[in-house]
Amino acid sequence: MTATTDTATAAETSPSDDADTSPSTVAEAGTSRAWVAPAIATAVSVPLTYICFIVIAIASMACPDCLDEQAARFHDSLDIAFSAYQWGLLVPLAMLGASWVLLGAGRRHAGLRLPLAAMAPFVIVLLCLGCLASLDTPS
Repeated sequence: MTATTDTATAAETSPSDDADTSPSTVAEAGTSRAWVAPAIATAVSVPLTYICFIVIAIASMACPDCLDEQAARFHDSLDIAFSAYQWGLLVPLAMLGASWVLLGAGRRHAGLRLPLAAMAPFVIVLLCLGCLASLDTPS
């Protein structure tokens, strides 16, 4: 009986072919490129935010021949829309921040990290379009 227990003990302690799939190796392999989506989203969002600021600034020239009353209404609506755009940028900023923070969470939140990063530039464009749509342009 000692030969059987010696064989069983040797089988338990011998290295197996699956030794390289330990949990730490699998977790590291799943997150090795996890930073790509937040990095691309950040690299796209920063210039896109600046471009949208320029578009909104150009929209302020939409009323060059307005009467005083029309110009006052237009500039009041532009002030409100521009403020809403600036405060609305906190949403994509939070989305990008969350996608970067979720890098530390490992594979557990990988399904949430990619949509947060991918949606941030689209939210910036939607904010800009909403800002432009809310302007009281004279007809």
